[in-house]
Amino acid sequence: MAVTVDVPKDISTSYLDSEAGYEAELPSDRLDKLNVFKLSLTFRASVSNNIEILFGRDGKFGAKDGALALEETDWSIGIDCGVYFLRANGFKDTYTYTPADFETTRDRILKASFRVDKDGSVKSIVFSNNDGVFDFTGLQTDPCPSYLQPALWTDLRVAVRNSDTQSVDVKYLRDAALVIIR
Repeated sequence: MAVTVDVPKDISTSYLDSEAGYEAELPSDRLDKLNVFKLSLTFRASVSNNIEILFGRDGKFGAKDGALALEETDWSIGIDCGVYFLRANGFKDTYTYTPADFETTRDRILKASFRVDKDGSVKSIVFSNNDGVFDFTGLQTDPCPSYLQPALWTDLRVAVRNSDTQSVDVKYLRDAALVIIR
């Protein structure tokens, strides 16, 4: 059994800085029998674009409005000007990883795999890209920070800046969850 959130291929923009975005509420049964949460971002990266996916809770500080505001965001992950980043703690903390060829425009894949225990807590996290496993500089994942717990997130937002519109697939499978951004 799979649950899917479909994001349109052509995400329209209403911002002057060429930002396109899409908001989605995550399915309520997304955590049923969850053993692994997998996040995969596939995109054409360059030194001038930014692609980001944000996870959090719409209505965290009041009424739900269908938009994931920055103060409702638990964390985000993406690429900015060729450098991978993970932001947390109200965007006060930023962790980065710079690929050896970050200035080269090419198709890139950024993945995160969260192994989840039966009680919903994260046992381990592995980050990887086209070239293999890597660590974000300074990010401590043992124990796993509270903001990186999939059970907390109810909404996601995709933000694409200065790039061709991306397509996004979000799939929650019986024993895993998968988010793909292309």
